[in-house]
Amino acid sequence: MSNVDRKELHRRIMILRDKAQAGKIHLAEHLAADVLESLSRVQLASDGLIIWFLVKKTFMSN
Repeated sequence: MSNVDRKELHRRIMILRDKAQAGKIHLAEHLAADVLESLSRVQLASDGLIIWFLVKKTFMSN
């Protein structure tokens, strides 16, 4: 993943997390708890951006 892609991914996930925590987005009731849990587990690398492999593992696992 290129650095530009990682920056854009970081930006989008942070927006989603912030809006979800503020109650500004609506999630299907049966998904809400899991999505909020996943967003709360996002971790940042030493460069301040999200850690891609954790995002992939958190949001893209079966």
